[in-house]
Amino acid sequence: MKNVIIGIIEVLLAVSIVVFLVIYFIQNREYEKGAEEYSRLSEYAAEGVRGEDKDLAQRLREAGIPQLEVDFEGLSGKNDELTGWIYLPGLDISYPVVQGEDDEFYLHHTFEKEENSGGCIFLESLSSADMTEFNTFLFGHNMKNGSMFGSLKKYIREEGTFENNREFYYYTPENACRYEIYSYYIADPDSHTFFLCENEKEYEEYQQMALEESAADCGVKPDTEHSTLTLATCSGSGANKKRLVVHGILRDKVVTR
Repeated sequence: MKNVIIGIIEVLLAVSIVVFLVIYFIQNREYEKGAEEYSRLSEYAAEGVRGEDKDLAQRLREAGIPQLEVDFEGLSGKNDELTGWIYLPGLDISYPVVQGEDDEFYLHHTFEKEENSGGCIFLESLSSADMTEFNTFLFGHNMKNGSMFGSLKKYIREEGTFENNREFYYYTPENACRYEIYSYYIADPDSHTFFLCENEKEYEEYQQMALEESAADCGVKPDTEHSTLTLATCSGSGANKKRLVVHGILRDKVVTR
């Protein structure tokens, strides 16, 4: 009887190992396919601007905005739900941003709408694509390989990350925007962090809440005259899963066409 039990345990262990290896292989293959796609898409965003447009280059330099030229026309041909391009070069974040009819589809599909656990960076479906509301959210997965918004966890885990990455940038077909980070922290998924402000008073209270929650004093004072763009990703797993958020206040906007 003892030998039978040992045999069953060995079989179960072998099956478990096989299942683990299959899952590991599938996950790694998804990572690779996602990385291959976004590597191709990175060619649609090149440093520098059109050589003849010296005025635009000068205005971007004066605003402190990297000269990133994005081929929105070409990208729109691949996905007409394109809204912009998020850029945080110090953390290797440089991706197209989409906005779907809901907040579920792009959790499991890439920019080219291929099913993939890596998903895509997406703008909250209830927000205005022109980013004119008080606060707007961009969501992306916290990938183990650091892709998507996986590198945002460095703000919490690695000393010096904020000091070297105080800003991020958002590009649309019409504008290039510079956001200054004024708060970052871990939040519960049902917290007030994900509240959409409807008036100036609510927005002022929201900003104060964000400052109080911040994991560090960023030395930046936001104001109600400028909008907030928040980068959000998962933190932790299972029942303890929370959200890591990085709030940025709009500081400069340059019309690009």
